[in-house]
Amino acid sequence: MHELGTCYKYIMHRKSKKAKIVLVIHSNGDTFKMDREYYKTLENSFFYKYLLRIERKVLDKVDKIGLVADYPRQNFLETHPEIDHDKVFYIYNGLSLESLNKKQTHNNVNTYEICCTGTISVRKGQHFIVEALRKLKNNSIVPNVHFSIIGGGPILEELKILSEQYAISQFITFYGSSDKVHEYLANSDIFILPSVDEGFPIAILEAMRAGLPIVSTKVGGIPEMIEEGYNGIFIEPSIDGVLDFLFHIDKYDWRKMGENSYELFLKKFTVEKMMGSYSNILNSL
Repeated sequence: MHELGTCYKYIMHRKSKKAKIVLVIHSNGDTFKMDREYYKTLENSFFYKYLLRIERKVLDKVDKIGLVADYPRQNFLETHPEIDHDKVFYIYNGLSLESLNKKQTHNNVNTYEICCTGTISVRKGQHFIVEALRKLKNNSIVPNVHFSIIGGGPILEELKILSEQYAISQFITFYGSSDKVHEYLANSDIFILPSVDEGFPIAILEAMRAGLPIVSTKVGGIPEMIEEGYNGIFIEPSIDGVLDFLFHIDKYDWRKMGENSYELFLKKFTVEKMMGSYSNILNSL
């Protein structure tokens, strides 16, 4: 099972208790953190107490609990100290290999094409990019960059309006939701995801598979995807974090980091490696 509610329904209505249950939690280890952030009054509600009871019922009944990275696993164990550590494991998400026409990046390009994919939300941090570009534009020091933002979400229209008001539309384009993310990645030089909170973002795996260097933050399982200076760099999840990246954009060998990113993907994050790991867990039950 990959979702708490579905697992609960199964436990409540199953006719036989012989089958083993493996629940995989796709979060940073704090089961309802994103819900609490989206719904500010949730934590003090009767419904939240109901959710916690469901969680307790499920965690007591399942045979194994999986997280998608080591950090979420550790965080889960800290927030659920009563859970047997041997019951909890982590397996990295994996992607299938695809043949992509990777753009050859180098430090002498006229314009750096920087891609960001994912839900357009406060949690993902795309607003930091918009505000950083505003500051640079106001000081007439915008470097040769262009951001392609792919995805839909609750603050998409707000950011599009702000970009027009700030007169930075030449530096950033919002493409909305797309089923051709791989094409945007293939035509980019750098991938950025300035998230405030994450579990183990597939968007970064897709960028690594496309051979892109990664600029992201030290939240959730992201530090397990990026080796500083090898296949990417870390920034703070803030306007200043994005500004610091842009100020020093010519400092790095992005092409080499992109090559390393692809090699790291092959080493750790293919679907074959994920399937092998899950097979070992299932065979151990």
